[in-house]
This record gives sequence, C-alpha cells and structure tokens, in this order.
Amino acid sequence: MIVGPIKVDYTLSYDALSSIAIGQGTYIGRDFRVSTYKSEISIGKFCQIASEVSLETNTHAIEERSGPYRVRIQKPIVIHDGVWIGSRALILPGVTIGRNAIVAGGSVVTKDVPDDTLVGGSPARIIRSLQSARVDPCELRTPARF
Repeated sequence: MIVGPIKVDYTLSYDALSSIAIGQGTYIGRDFRVSTYKSEISIGKFCQIASEVSLETNTHAIEERSGPYRVRIQKPIVIHDGVWIGSRALILPGVTIGRNAIVAGGSVVTKDVPDDTLVGGSPARIIRSLQSARVDPCELRTPARF
C-alpha cells in the first residue's frame, strides 16, 4: 500500500519506475522520495516505511571530475523483509538494511544495517540488537494491519 504522493527523482520514465521493486504487504507513507537514476531499489515484504523517507541511489565522487562537475556514482539500495523505517529517514547509496531491522526517524543511514538491529542518528549508529523481538514476516498468514 502506497499512501502517496511518491516522488521519483529525474523522471517518471518506464526505466526509472521499473528499477523499483516493492514486496507484498509493504506499507509506504506519504511524500516517499526515491532517486533511481541508473540504479535500483529493492524493498522486501511486510516493510513499514513512514512519511517523508528518502532513498538516494546517486552521489558524486569527491576527487574525480568530468569537466567542471564531479562524476556521478550510482549504487543500489536493498531493504530486506520486515524492515521499519521511521519518518524523515534518509537512506544513502549502496546501503543494505537487514531483515527485521529498524531505522529510527530522522536517521541518516550511510552504512549497511545488520539483521534484527535498531539504528538511529546522523550518521546512523547501532543502538541495540532486536534478537528477542524477532518475528519472521514471511511466515505470517495474513498481512499486518497498519
């Protein structure tokens, strides 16, 4: 379920939209923003993505230039099953978020997040393990209600 609106950076072309995969039972809040220029975003099953979350697959090289501009770099973002991302979180290029992880609202995620882990802050850091609260969303018989 996508509450909308959804913002797709650069273009709403078939190529941009086809580079986004969203799994069954996933909820995406309003003002969701994705940047998928020449890259891919994969969101697993039964994820909860709050309002104003931004997924950015593009960045620029610090040292390398092409004429007057820095060289653009594209890296995919992977969000595994059962992830919860809080409002206004920013997920940067090349990040993978593990199964059942939680990203606190307002966090800036610059590095991979392990399975069953709560992260938060800017840049996001591990706050604690969630092993005791683990539920495998793929084993649920009916999708959770939001």
